Amino acid sequence: MRDGKAFPCGRIERAVVLLVLVTSLSPAAWARYGGGAGTAEDPYLIYTAEQMNTIGLYSQDWDKHFLLMADIDLSAYQGDSFNLIGFHRGHPGWFDQPFSGVFDGNGHTIANFTYVIPNPNPQDVERYVWRYGLFRHVSGEIRNLGLVYPNIAPAPESRYPKIQIGALVGAAGHAGHAGLHL
Repeated sequence: MRDGKAFPCGRIERAVVLLVLVTSLSPAAWARYGGGAGTAEDPYLIYTAEQMNTIGLYSQDWDKHFLLMADIDLSAYQGDSFNLIGFHRGHPGWFDQPFSGVFDGNGHTIANFTYVIPNPNPQDVERYVWRYGLFRHVSGEIRNLGLVYPNIAPAPESRYPKIQIGALVGAAGHAGHAGLHL
């Protein structure tokens, strides 16, 4: 205690302490998405193409709830630069992590989703191209969403068999859908 004050600091020091407290209490997902907590009552909010692309980077969020808040344009993502959502290798014991949450398009559209599927690694056990889409593998629910001008295709030089390729979903195991339009 100094001069009868419990916190002997000035306005600048108090502002810095307040800023540190506020930032440390903010969920990391708020920085990734446009808000929300990922629950049914408070879904993660997606406003931009960047936020949509971010979903594919955080597999720990693939069992959460998302709500699209605006029409978005993915034309900035070319080749295989977009981070697809969900993953499935198909054989028992292999890595399998589908999107098992809820993605509500809220009546909005995703335009110009373009993805060129890269060739498999020649050393890989699987020598075929399979399960590709904006959502690679879904066991959850996608609803109230439209895709405008999607384009997904294997690399032109690909000589491998192509299986389960779709603009929206590559593979759907026990998935729900409603109100979708392409």
